[in-house]
Amino acid sequence: MSKEINEPEPGSEPGTTEVTEDSTTANDEQIELEKEQATRLLAEAKERGQKKATVRASNQNAVNNRPDEDFFRKLDSSLKKNTAFVKKLGKLTEQQRASLENEFNSLNLTRYIQEIVSTLLDAKLKMSDVPCAVHFCSLMHMRYQEFTPQLFQSTKRLFQSRIDDKNSFINNMGKVRTDLRFVSELTVAGIF
Repeated sequence: MSKEINEPEPGSEPGTTEVTEDSTTANDEQIELEKEQATRLLAEAKERGQKKATVRASNQNAVNNRPDEDFFRKLDSSLKKNTAFVKKLGKLTEQQRASLENEFNSLNLTRYIQEIVSTLLDAKLKMSDVPCAVHFCSLMHMRYQEFTPQLFQSTKRLFQSRIDDKNSFINNMGKVRTDLRFVSELTVAGIF
């Protein structure tokens, strides 16, 4: 279908145009496409909201649902695997989420909590990687009681040092923006 706009006929009022039936049909089709897209976006937004609410509830109830000591004995505590995992967290991307989560589920990271906190805060995250980082913080929060207080204190120190050093703050606005998003998502997730 083509959109046709006919020029006004001689003798008609200048500046007016006649819209044909083809253009009206095309406009109706465009409106229908936009309605479908809006409906799809609304459904996706509701789904994301429900997922966030579920994660928040899980994180808020983590105190009551943390595993006992027997659970940690069954997990791998080897230095080699744990340090390799911590290094991988420094290069965290959304594409690695599934493989890192499988690895996380098999490791006892009790001795590496502070290193994980430092690695997550020092990681050069992109905005697209923030949900993955929040997911791992959520997993750590649900499993290790010591994780969240250490993450909170380290985050607080990080932002305080950035405030004190104005040049660093101004020169690293991209990192600051990503870190603010990270902290806000941690708050939404019920970790802070």
